[in-house]
Amino acid sequence: MAHLTASVEYGLHCLLALIDAGEQPRSARDLALYQGISPTFVAKIFSKLEKAGIVEAAEGVRGGYSLARSPEVITVLELVDAIEGPKPLFDCQEIRSRCVLFGEGVPNWAARGVCSVHAVMLK
Repeated sequence: MAHLTASVEYGLHCLLALIDAGEQPRSARDLALYQGISPTFVAKIFSKLEKAGIVEAAEGVRGGYSLARSPEVITVLELVDAIEGPKPLFDCQEIRSRCVLFGEGVPNWAARGVCSVHAVMLK
């Protein structure tokens, strides 16, 4: 089973801080200091979020990042995909093809199509 990295957690905290800021942009440096992490690390996260259209950057002295869209339409999955890339959260092990009930040979009907557990996880 795949897992999410710390980047996702920090990204979520950053987005919450942007929601709290309203229309006022927040710098990657301020968000990094707020969380006790490297500004470079936050900048990498925001680069991905900007590319995905989740945040937008404003240059200048009072520049920084703000949400590109209303927070109600931004999903956690969208943030995860932006930071981690679209990778499966479930890795089917095809257990049904090794079922001991069938002995040495699993019948075709038992291993045909998508595994029912995998199908649920895909949904």
